[in-house]
Amino acid sequence: MDIIHESPDSNQEVSTLKEAPSVFAIVFWLCAASVCAGLLIYLAEYLLDKELPSSGFISTILPAMVVGALYGGKSGEMIASKDRWLAILLWGAVSFFVFGVLMFLFYPSLLNEIPHSWGLYTVMFGAVILSFGIAYLAFRSGEKMGIKTWEKKKQQKQEQLTH
Repeated sequence: MDIIHESPDSNQEVSTLKEAPSVFAIVFWLCAASVCAGLLIYLAEYLLDKELPSSGFISTILPAMVVGALYGGKSGEMIASKDRWLAILLWGAVSFFVFGVLMFLFYPSLLNEIPHSWGLYTVMFGAVILSFGIAYLAFRSGEKMGIKTWEKKKQQKQEQLTH
């Protein structure tokens, strides 16, 4: 199967014959990493007895970078851009669904307390779009770091074989 991958050194895409990873596997690992990041942030806030600034964006960037590095380090290649976007959007959809269910279960009166202002909804929508873009860039950056690590390991193996 011919898969299109992005070259880590440029924005151009190159064709390879490797099998692309499952988008659903990527989404699973993004969700698992999100839970771990959330627990780490919660633990840090508990131990420090104060709320960490920008913990919302940290909980988006950290899982995306870690999972991107995992996949970049496994294959040594970038995932196709459309697969990366699909994984990020599905991860966001799963996160919003779980958040909505938890809010409904633990704080059912929240919808009555939120002011019905289009300005507020516009800002919230903008923040969501911004977080998807940041997650995409963080995932891609993590992939590039993983690929560099993969290339170093490959080079070390070759050096060991020649010596």
